Amino acid sequence: MEKQLSRLDYFTLKVLIGLFEYKNGSVVAEKLNSTQPKVSRALSTMREVIHNELFIRQQYGLQPNAMAERLYPLAKNIISAYDDMATAAKTQPENDLVLHISAPEQMSMFLLESIDKTSEMLGVSHIVDIHPWTESAEQKLHKEK
Repeated sequence: MEKQLSRLDYFTLKVLIGLFEYKNGSVVAEKLNSTQPKVSRALSTMREVIHNELFIRQQYGLQPNAMAERLYPLAKNIISAYDDMATAAKTQPENDLVLHISAPEQMSMFLLESIDKTSEMLGVSHIVDIHPWTESAEQKLHKEK
């Protein structure tokens, strides 16, 4: 069954959550901007993988069984983690400003505080890379870019 669990992708887990909350495949399809047949296929996949019916068809929709009730909070946590991962991926370090400077030691803290205050005022995130001042500092900084 472990290998089979990989068949439960993001969409399939969203279907499980939607069916649990709305108890109607057509509503879930609309909420997920999908089609009812695709929702049905996702439910079939879940049933195959879990070896359980998960939902019982009733006159006015689907009723989750005990297994669906056990899986629902787990699926919610997984989807939440996926969404957090997507948010983190959008905020990539490449989008941060990297500032390479070289300064005498006694000026480093003053420069760092000034850069932090200015960045905060401008709403810019940054990474500051401070090097000790030497005669060859300009050449070293140029090579690190």
